[in-house]
Amino acid sequence: MLEYKEEPEQQEERIIKSKASEEEWDVKIGDPIEYFDPTLSYELTGYRPITKDRGLDFNPKEFTKAADSYR
Repeated sequence: MLEYKEEPEQQEERIIKSKASEEEWDVKIGDPIEYFDPTLSYELTGYRPITKDRGLDFNPKEFTKAADSYR
């Protein structure tokens, strides 16, 4: 079986990104996961739920301009 090995630069970049966003994850790498809760964010997979309060990292109004003008 082939193993994937990261280049040192990739490792450093991944580590820096994970350290910078440690407070942002509900379930961090290494935390035990008994079951998947879709309301929590998971650092291991990068999953983030989209709710009214969090998850949207863009302005949705840019995507509704055409719909607004049609109405």
